[in-house]
Amino acid sequence: ELKMHLRVYELDPGVRAVVHAHPLYATMWAVKGEGLHCRMLPETVVAMPDVPLAPYATPSTHQVPDSITPLVPGHSACLLEQHGALTWGPDLMTAYLGMERLEYTAELMWKLREAGAERDLPAGEIARIKEIFGV
Repeated sequence: ELKMHLRVYELDPGVRAVVHAHPLYATMWAVKGEGLHCRMLPETVVAMPDVPLAPYATPSTHQVPDSITPLVPGHSACLLEQHGALTWGPDLMTAYLGMERLEYTAELMWKLREAGAERDLPAGEIARIKEIFGV
């Protein structure tokens, strides 16, 4: 998926690394057709509050980079519908750790939903965390 990687670099000059993978839980959300809205822990509010879903695109075509184009600004990760996940950052370690964070969050959200225990932080606390951390 070289075209997809190159598109991220094109869209955000601060990006120096892109990671594409198919981790189990993130890919399950991608197959399910659902992005992640992570407001259950202070860490997710700060580091990865939203992981949007790029619409399905045929692998190795220009449809793939086109599908992520609107998602790159303002995000550091996205899910690829019925495909996998993508993270990016200013260096390889940041992009890699973003993928690790994405998979951990995807697994946690999946298991919480399965247990009927999904619960976001209260809106006031989310606003407070965003203010404290400047996000």
